[in-house]
Amino acid sequence: MINSSKSTDHGASWSSPVTVAFVSNPVGAFGPFGLFQGGFRNQEFPTLAVDRSGGTTHGNVYVAWNDGKLCVPDFVSRGGYCYSDIMVSRSTDGGLTYSTPKRVNKNREPLESGLGTDQFMPGIAVNKNGKVAICFYDRRNDPRNFAIGRTCAVSTNAGSRWSETPVATDGWPSVVGQDLLIDPTYMGDYDSLASDFLNKSGGFIGAFGENSQGEPNVRAKKF
Repeated sequence: MINSSKSTDHGASWSSPVTVAFVSNPVGAFGPFGLFQGGFRNQEFPTLAVDRSGGTTHGNVYVAWNDGKLCVPDFVSRGGYCYSDIMVSRSTDGGLTYSTPKRVNKNREPLESGLGTDQFMPGIAVNKNGKVAICFYDRRNDPRNFAIGRTCAVSTNAGSRWSETPVATDGWPSVVGQDLLIDPTYMGDYDSLASDFLNKSGGFIGAFGENSQGEPNVRAKKF
């Protein structure tokens, strides 16, 4: 379950929690270990953004997370492997209530094989014009569900509809971690997305990790 609480006195006190959404399968698979296919961990937290545009959508609150609905049997977890999607919910009353979660990524699922691909670890931001953007890791270009890319989705109508733009399509594997007991492979966890409030176009700047050169590197993309 994802809950939300707010403060109107600079953090001195907080409201009672309200439910944003019930989460079915927040991580890819492998039971309580939080591992995606390929063996890398994903202990990802929900991400939140507030509309400060001053327009008709000013004050909207958006929460994004990944959750899996398509589950298939595997040999590790009793619950099977659940392919992750990017979900978003919106509040138009200052965080008192939240809308029914909406799937952001538009890739077809299940595939003809009956399997799926993972989209995970979203970052969210709202620009000065009220446009909402969510960027996330994306495996749709690899039907085997191993290679990782990057996609950004944008909504110009307060999250009702989303259009996607590929940011990195070359695809890379997860990378071997430094601690073989805790994270034998690794991807993320601290990606971010920010709105460019100083730019007249009101764009976004996103940072993410990628392993296309066989080692972890950080890339940034403006769009």
